[in-house]
Amino acid sequence: MNLKTLRHPALAAALILVGVGCATTDKHAAVAVEHASAVVDEHAPAAAADKPAATRTATVSAAPSPNAQAPADATETTLAELLDRAIAEMDQRFAVDDERDPIEPINRAVYHFNKHLDAWVLQPLADIYHFIVPDPVETGVRNFFGNIGDMNTVINDLLQLKMREAGSDTARVLINTTVGVAGVFDVAAIWGFEKRNEDFGQTLGYWGMSGGPYLVLPLLGPSTARDAFGRVVDSSAIDPLVYTPDSSVRDPLLVIRVIDTGVAAAGLLTILDTASVDGYSFLKESYFQRRAADIADGNMAPLEMDPEFPDDGFPDDDLPGL
Repeated sequence: MNLKTLRHPALAAALILVGVGCATTDKHAAVAVEHASAVVDEHAPAAAADKPAATRTATVSAAPSPNAQAPADATETTLAELLDRAIAEMDQRFAVDDERDPIEPINRAVYHFNKHLDAWVLQPLADIYHFIVPDPVETGVRNFFGNIGDMNTVINDLLQLKMREAGSDTARVLINTTVGVAGVFDVAAIWGFEKRNEDFGQTLGYWGMSGGPYLVLPLLGPSTARDAFGRVVDSSAIDPLVYTPDSSVRDPLLVIRVIDTGVAAAGLLTILDTASVDGYSFLKESYFQRRAADIADGNMAPLEMDPEFPDDGFPDDDLPGL
């Protein structure tokens, strides 16, 4: 960028105002003003010094005509370059490297693919599904596949040596399979048997395996290397439907389950991206927190705040007056 074109006071004022507009909170607006002013103060003298003396003299002595107008394109281009420079420097200043997400550019691309697929395909299909299928039938279908999922939970309970939970989850399966008519009705919940979810990724985490790099899978969403492997094991080795010998029964059930899962998740990414500044980061942090709570069965120590950082995540010494 050619900073020698920074010669008009209005550009500095506009840069500061846009810096304020880009800030997310009042406190950070002060940081943005300070930073934008620093950029202007740093480069304006250099631009003036580089201008030939004769040119500077001519500029002062020559009174501009009242009707004279500066080239609009040059001013707009210069302003755009200055704003890009200031915003880029502020982004770099506040950026935090996440070692858990080493392939973030790829993950973000997949996230945006999933988001557009959700908005353009899944949500319209879900609307049609909700319109055609009565609510009691939707609930029954979800309960049926939830009962099959409880069988997967029992196996992972045993792999984690959680005998008490395995007994409770086994009781759920038996009650709902019999009294609940193959799981269509969740009678066990009415009788006090709470539904729990365990998967092979949690089992690996329970025994100390780290999550590995963060991944965003096409269609499937957020995961880690460990949880992606666990998903493969759950769907290929533990899932009871895999062992259904009759393909004329197994295959339609698998298709219906995919539809039910997609309908349940439809619209979530669109809502998330609308409600948050950065839907990708929000989803990632939510996923890590939820998986940590799942592995610990909710028994997590309270988070300790770094004394050098306030609640907003920025150092106090970067904020004027603090």
